[in-house]
Amino acid sequence: MNKTKIESFDYTWNPITGCSNSCSYCYARKIASRFPNVFTNGFLPTYWPNRIMEPTKVKIPSRIFVGSMGDIVYQPDMVINAILKIVEATPQHSYFFLTKFPMLAYFRPPFHGIIPKNAWLGFSFHDGLPSDICRLRDFPNVWCSWEPFRVSKPAGDAISKIKTARPGWIVAGYETPHCNLKSKAFEQQVMDSFGTVPMFFKDTMLLASKVRTVVW
Repeated sequence: MNKTKIESFDYTWNPITGCSNSCSYCYARKIASRFPNVFTNGFLPTYWPNRIMEPTKVKIPSRIFVGSMGDIVYQPDMVINAILKIVEATPQHSYFFLTKFPMLAYFRPPFHGIIPKNAWLGFSFHDGLPSDICRLRDFPNVWCSWEPFRVSKPAGDAISKIKTARPGWIVAGYETPHCNLKSKAFEQQVMDSFGTVPMFFKDTMLLASKVRTVVW
């Protein structure tokens, strides 16, 4: 587990790595290709059991990003169960899961029943969301990663879709270092549309200094 430069979290925890999707903007795949000695399976979905106990060694309450180098959707239920057991055993931390396929990832046996109160189930928004994303509202803690944040996309439909999931936290950031189109007005429109929902704008955002709310 590593201290992270991702502004919205304290640590990244990667008992899983890899993804079968091929997003052009994926930083994780690029990192894996740069360090083949670390990512010995490349970017194939992989479980690293030697990392599973890492959060238990951190005593200070922390915000932990789970699987920053992969997508949990590609992992078997056995692996997800092992991760959730650690989450439940370390209530001092808050754990933030993230997937591009929330309806496939979270509506599986490991997430049935009682989910640890310190687990936040996250979904990525880029080009679109599944029509039944509203079903996420049944989970106690849901968050949205709006990355890459793009001004060229009409905001109205995206905002309406995200709202149906009732996220308790929204994190947004432009793609780096390739984003040349930014707009304070567009960012303000998004802020105003979500009202009192806590938001965190990364350093790439023009209004980052004004929107830096974290959740536990």
